[in-house]
Amino acid sequence: MAKPLSASKLVEILRAEGLTVHEVRNWRTHNRNSKGPWGPVNGVMIHHTVTKGT
Repeated sequence: MAKPLSASKLVEILRAEGLTVHEVRNWRTHNRNSKGPWGPVNGVMIHHTVTKGT
């Protein structure tokens, strides 16, 4: 498995690829269930649902 990414490293990589990153206040220090710090990340999955007519 790849080395886990910190929040700072994830942003650095995305910006290095030319992406615009908009950060939400405190996202680097909060996880989604409020039980400790964010990360580390072992991967990123992007899901896009296409509907008829799009």
